[in-house]
Amino acid sequence: MVLDEAMLQLDGRVRIEQTRMIYRTPAIPVLNVVAAGITAAALSRVFPSLVLIGWVAAFIIAAVWRLHLWRRYTKTDQTVATDLWRHRFVGGAVATGILWGLAASVVFVTDDPGYHVFVAFVIGGMTAGAVASNATYMPAF
Repeated sequence: MVLDEAMLQLDGRVRIEQTRMIYRTPAIPVLNVVAAGITAAALSRVFPSLVLIGWVAAFIIAAVWRLHLWRRYTKTDQTVATDLWRHRFVGGAVATGILWGLAASVVFVTDDPGYHVFVAFVIGGMTAGAVASNATYMPAF
């Protein structure tokens, strides 16, 4: 019985620390926008401008939301509602991942392997960044 209570207390402290770790920096959403802009510029010969503008705008919206969450999290009691904060983070990570996945649609638009390799490289790099920042909480990864 005492062991179970100790495990629950430890689990709670671990969850608090996991949440602090995933909210440790607001740089990741900003870097996603920068990388999306560079990627859009590189794909400007393949996709219509309106599509690329919409794609980058979606990254900006996701980044603003994630920065808003980060700001709110840093101003709250970080030992309360950790599950809620982690779920919100996961939602932002999923949205960003979906947007990066859309870049893979380049394989349907052109046969040029140079664009395919470029997009694979970018998605791989962004995935490596996600691994480094989200690995503390596996559902976010």
